[in-house]
Amino acid sequence: MLSVLLVCHWIACMFHLLAVLEQNPCNWIHAYFSGNACLLPHPFPSALERYVAALYLATYTVATVGYGDVPVTNLGERMFLIVAMLIGAALFAYVVGNICDVLLSISRKHNEFQELMDTANAFIGETHLSIELSDRVRTFLRNRRLARTEHEMQEFMQNLSPALRADVALEVNRSRLSNVEFFRDAPKEMLVQISLLLHPEIYPPLETVISPSELADRMYIIKSGLLAVSGIVRGKGLVVGEDMVFKTGMRGYKVATIKFTELLMLRKEDLFHVLTDFPKAARNIRAKVVRVIFREKIIQFRDICRRVEASSEELFQGKALESPQGTGRRRTLSQDHVNMRLLTSVVAADQVQRLLSEVCRSEGCAFPVALLAISLCSPKCQRLLGTLVLRIQRAWRAFLSRRAVRREMAGHTTALRAEAEALRMAAEAEQERERDAAPVMGMLGNERVVIVYGPAPLAAEQLRKAVEELRAQVSALQGQVASLTQLLPPLPPRKKLSALERRVARSVTR
Repeated sequence: MLSVLLVCHWIACMFHLLAVLEQNPCNWIHAYFSGNACLLPHPFPSALERYVAALYLATYTVATVGYGDVPVTNLGERMFLIVAMLIGAALFAYVVGNICDVLLSISRKHNEFQELMDTANAFIGETHLSIELSDRVRTFLRNRRLARTEHEMQEFMQNLSPALRADVALEVNRSRLSNVEFFRDAPKEMLVQISLLLHPEIYPPLETVISPSELADRMYIIKSGLLAVSGIVRGKGLVVGEDMVFKTGMRGYKVATIKFTELLMLRKEDLFHVLTDFPKAARNIRAKVVRVIFREKIIQFRDICRRVEASSEELFQGKALESPQGTGRRRTLSQDHVNMRLLTSVVAADQVQRLLSEVCRSEGCAFPVALLAISLCSPKCQRLLGTLVLRIQRAWRAFLSRRAVRREMAGHTTALRAEAEALRMAAEAEQERERDAAPVMGMLGNERVVIVYGPAPLAAEQLRKAVEELRAQVSALQGQVASLTQLLPPLPPRKKLSALERRVARSVTR
């Protein structure tokens, strides 16, 4: 519509400009405002009046309505309107075609939904469904209309390149996957593959998503809506069924929707297939699984112990049992005595069996687990467990301290090794420079030449030190010779020396 208005404005301006440029006394302005094409109207119309009249002409020309009450008086105006009608017809056809396309694209999904509802109504009428079930079906279809289907999302993702598709999937699902404890600190490539394996699912209100007898082979991320998990409400962005990572049997709990809910489902086999490509992440997930299982079993075992204590109180409170000493007297046992008698098998076997059966039936645990729980309810075992826990805590603290010391020593060792390596590399570089340097010649006295290899400043320093040491040695030798000469006795002038004495004298002189 803006395009049509703009073209009408241009045609109106050019139509008025045509009358101004021609300077023809007979034009459309005179004919429209005075009734005579060659008579000047009085008073002369304002610019706004002329613009509105020209725009009126341009509008019914572009809209292909036909000839109006604005007359055409000369050849130039007729030729201009021919061109304007051709442009207006083309523009009008283009605009009408686009409007039809927009309306059809808007109504396409609505028509598909209406066809689906017609099919549902026909099916309900043929199968004679109940009113309640029919309402549920229609409500689900209406709510599903507002959500994007899996086919639409997959079609959109297929239009992207592989790298862009991976980045989009990771950006959309990064915050959701971060809520899964096992996927935290996972590499980006692994999260990308998991994001591409998420399948959207839609559930109506009050529908079971996970049943207690269902195998633990799926995990769900809440995209929108609410879920009830064992009496706890979970909303958007949270995770349900993450125990599929370590559970192999049935779930044991129920998950149902509270309102219309969209979920993202991940299959167990798909996750394990991805983990085969990331062994390090698989080891981290395995360590987290061990911690989760240990925590859950500790909580479950604590609950069983509390239930056993309550059951034993209800079973044996007020019961009079025979004294083990055989005195024939009857006395009422306290909770501690009951626990001790359970351990020493003093209580009747049928009573213990009934208690164990009740615990196993209510808690869903095996017979040895219940028996161990009953055994640990005794005060002596509790004291032993307390001592054991203290020892474990002390050992753990000692282990942590030793590990901290080892890490500190390893850090120091690494720093020393790095420093030694740096010194070694510097020495090698210095030796390499000395080997590659040009020789420097130095003079000692007037006759001897000393050649020193290495950098010029270093060679000059070495030469200077060598000359000073040599001069010091010469001075010391001269002093020793002078002192020895003073100690020698004077030779007799006329005495003839033997060959041995002459040799000794020469040696001393040297």
